[in-house]
Amino acid sequence: MTEDLLAQLSTLDPASEDRIAEHSAGLTPERIIAASPAKIPTRTVRRPWTIALVAAVVTIGVAVPLYVLRDLRVGGGAADGPGLLADGWYRVATLEELRAEVVTYVPEYERFIIAEADQDPYAFSALSPHDPTQTGELLLYCQTSGWFFSPAHGEQFDLRGNYELGPAATGMVGALLRVQDGWVDIDPTNLSLALPRGTPADPTPSGASCSEGYRVISPGIAVADPSGLISSTPPLPAQPIEVTTPLSGDVISSPVTVSGTANVFEATVSIQILDATGTTLADTFTTASCGSGCRGDYSAEVSFEVTTEQPGTLRVFEVSAMDGSAINTVEVPITLTLGPTASASLTISASNLSFSSSSISVSSGEPISIVFSNQDPGVPHNIAIYPRVDTSKAIFTGKTMIGIGRIRYSVPSLAAGNYIFQCDVHPTLMTGTLIVN
Repeated sequence: MTEDLLAQLSTLDPASEDRIAEHSAGLTPERIIAASPAKIPTRTVRRPWTIALVAAVVTIGVAVPLYVLRDLRVGGGAADGPGLLADGWYRVATLEELRAEVVTYVPEYERFIIAEADQDPYAFSALSPHDPTQTGELLLYCQTSGWFFSPAHGEQFDLRGNYELGPAATGMVGALLRVQDGWVDIDPTNLSLALPRGTPADPTPSGASCSEGYRVISPGIAVADPSGLISSTPPLPAQPIEVTTPLSGDVISSPVTVSGTANVFEATVSIQILDATGTTLADTFTTASCGSGCRGDYSAEVSFEVTTEQPGTLRVFEVSAMDGSAINTVEVPITLTLGPTASASLTISASNLSFSSSSISVSSGEPISIVFSNQDPGVPHNIAIYPRVDTSKAIFTGKTMIGIGRIRYSVPSLAAGNYIFQCDVHPTLMTGTLIVN
């Protein structure tokens, strides 16, 4: 009986591949999400009660009914509340509850869950990729900057888990997550691949960094506090290349003015425009007003040709003096078009949980360009447009931006009439009227 029981116990902690297959069998979740598409070898979670139970069975030879093993596996978790489920996944909270927090730390399994408004949630291991053994070095989320950081060695990662600073060789390690009947569950055992280095910050820091002092306000979550603890993180430097125009999401036509600031070798700034397939449409360079140790302004008029409107990428970078490779690359997603850009242009800002204007007017039959500036550190905002008579379905939904930053929204032309614009994160506080004449 003891051997049968031990065989049954082994199913509580199977190898990674078997565990994934077991979880997937018979399930019909809305979706299963990983922070990166592939799965890496995992660190098996050894639960103390499992080891103790095995020891008791081996020593005493006690026969335990299988229904007791099943109850131990569930661990008290219920289908309608947080807890460990029968299939081994851990139920954290409802998606609505997680979106209210944006970033949630799950201390039981050392996971971060990121749930932005109107976007699929995703998860990362809280263990720093700087530690290849994945033992002990935990990251914290800096609520004021919107980035993750390690108090131990100083590495930093943006909200998407991309590597930005410090000694880590990769970005954060993804974790498996699913959404089922409005609940968000995580896989306590298995992880996915770490994100590679080199991806631009998304988003950039939204406020004060925790690098010069921080205060932990809840497990896994900190805020900047110069009088608090000091991490090993060096002060966040200015990026070697910054792009001022065009903005992410801009609709551009040829020629387009590319401008910004840079501190690069010999002040040489390289510029490329890529089409939807990644084909290079333009490849040029310009010179900043200062470089090689000082920051200067740069601006260049870049021409390109497309036959149809399509998504594209503006790539601005420095050519390495060592090997000629592209370094310090900044990529800006844009839309390439044949015709002129949107003619109706608006500027709206968000500050102290309110819009800068409660009523805006544009002309009908013209696309609308909205430059949206979020001035609330660490607070998510966006702009969405709804029919005045029916606010259940948006006509346009802009990307949510967390903390200080700026983005351009390109809105299709609207028929004459009155519409509602609002922040979907704070719809009762931030709303206004869009009048289309």
